[in-house]
Amino acid sequence: MTIEKALFDEVSAVVTQPVENTVDDNDTSFILHAPLELCARYFLFPLVKDDYREDALNRMAAIKTRYEKFNTVKDERDRSTLTSETDFSLWSTAFAYAGHATVLAALSKRIGETNESIVDLLETMNATLSTSNADRFSWTKIQKQELLGIDVILPIDRSNIAKWFISNVANIQKSQGSSEMIAGIVCNTESAGLIEPLVVAWINSDIDPFDILHHVFPLLLRIAALSMIVETDTHSKYGWTHCLTIPHSHWVLADNPDTQKDLFCSALTYVASFRSVIGETEISNSQFEQYFDENEEAVFTSHYEIMSDIISRACVLEDAHLVKYVYSCFDIMKRDPHYTKLYISAALELLKLWEN
Repeated sequence: MTIEKALFDEVSAVVTQPVENTVDDNDTSFILHAPLELCARYFLFPLVKDDYREDALNRMAAIKTRYEKFNTVKDERDRSTLTSETDFSLWSTAFAYAGHATVLAALSKRIGETNESIVDLLETMNATLSTSNADRFSWTKIQKQELLGIDVILPIDRSNIAKWFISNVANIQKSQGSSEMIAGIVCNTESAGLIEPLVVAWINSDIDPFDILHHVFPLLLRIAALSMIVETDTHSKYGWTHCLTIPHSHWVLADNPDTQKDLFCSALTYVASFRSVIGETEISNSQFEQYFDENEEAVFTSHYEIMSDIISRACVLEDAHLVKYVYSCFDIMKRDPHYTKLYISAALELLKLWEN
């Protein structure tokens, strides 16, 4: 067993235990993010350069040290076993766990090994998120047949889907409201009537699951990544990070053709909501051109080296949002290799904020 594997198992056994509620927002955020941060650091560790490895391991251990300061409580949480039939589209539309449950599920999938503590936590999440009474996006309360019957006011032109995203998502109408909480950002945009037309357009589209998975998801995530670069840094650390990491998790979990469209609509809801509430800079299609690379193999050579440096530097810093974001950028660039430079630039933009 490697040293990082042993540490991962040790820390995961602690950070998946329930603890007493806290009134401190920073502590609440840490408790929510601790298992996600651990998984992201463990996933990235093989790419950490030798000079950074000791400090990166110390950061993993520090998560356990801080978590142990909270009082654990008797574990009486319900559990629902995860199976190949688990519907992650139900997870993706729920506000519980601040939308982060899918991030942990996706991380667990990407790590690709069984960790009993993480699985146990995911099963407690499943018990909450799979129920019909979970608080969800408003469009989920409309029966699918009704959504299919609503007039499409934002029709999708299959010959230029990228233009549809620029017009209706990247430059969506602005909505007013708090930008502090993820649920508030989504609810504000839904209340303004801006999300349902987007969802209706895709629910009624005849674009097949393969194209959604391989060609449509990337268009959405490029907008999320570019937002980190072109917007001011006011919302970079806790706004634009979530605009990418949560939708990215939906993409990772969207391998079931029966639920791909629903998972995509959830990802769409998040990106559009963040653009509507905190986006200030107009985005054009031409802005993506500078990041296009004809050589998709560069993701495994020169771009890989650059990203390894970013990963190494990120893994010795303290913040959970940073390592989650770098993990997402690294995973997405392999899924969208022609735009690797975009995800490297976005990750570097956030890294520099934390380093400075």
